Amino acid sequence: MMPFRKIAGLGAGKMNLAFADAVHTRYPGCTVRMIGRNDPHKAEALADSEAIAVAVQGADINDDLVAAIRLAGRPVVWASTAFDLANNQILKGHSQPIVYTRNFDSGMQQIRRRLHVIGQMLRTTGVHADIQLVETHDITKKDVSATAWMWKELLGREFEIRSHRIAGALPSHHLHIQFTDGRPDINIMHEVTSRKPYAEGMIEGLEMIARGNLEPGLHRYEDLYDIGHP
Repeated sequence: MMPFRKIAGLGAGKMNLAFADAVHTRYPGCTVRMIGRNDPHKAEALADSEAIAVAVQGADINDDLVAAIRLAGRPVVWASTAFDLANNQILKGHSQPIVYTRNFDSGMQQIRRRLHVIGQMLRTTGVHADIQLVETHDITKKDVSATAWMWKELLGREFEIRSHRIAGALPSHHLHIQFTDGRPDINIMHEVTSRKPYAEGMIEGLEMIARGNLEPGLHRYEDLYDIGHP
C-alpha cells in the first residue's frame, strides 16, 4: 500500500538515487523529487510533496534543514547516521509520523536480533571476551558507521571500533568475539553490494505510515519491524 504519489527525496547521494529507483520499480505511479540539502528552494519542494525520505549524513544536517522538514508537515522516513533524531528539539511535536533508524536493511534487522541475544548472554554471564569490530566505507563517509555503533550498543561492552576509509570501498562490518572460557568464537560479517535493501526498507517505512495507525511523532523502525516480523 503506497498512497503517497509525490515523495521528496532529501539528499542527492547514492542512497536516495537507489530509493528513487526502488520506488519507481515497485510503484510506477509514484514520483520522487531529489532535493539537495543546500537547495535554496527545499522548503517549497518539501511542502509540495506528500511524504519525505531523508538520507543525509548526520554531519551534514543542520537546524535549517530540520526546520524545513518540520514546517512542511509531511510524513517522514529518516535514514541518517550519527544524528540524534530522538532528542532533536525542533522535531518534537511534528504533526505527522516519522519512522527512523540508522539502518533500514531488513538483513541488518535480523543481525540486530541475534546481537541482542549475544549481548544478553554477555551481561548475564559476565564472561570475558575479546571483541574486535572493523567497519570499512568509501572515503566520502565522514562519520563512524552508525551500524557499528548499534552493534556495540547491543553487545553492551566497551571496545574500540576500527574504521577504514578506502576510495571505492563497499560498506562492510566484521565482528569477531573470542571468549576466554572455551566457548566457540563468534564471527559476523555484513557486506553491502547494493543499496537496494536499504531503499526497500525505506519504502517499507512509508508503507507502515500509509496504513494509518501510527500516531504523529517518532517511531523506531526496529520496533515496527519486530511487530510486523515476529
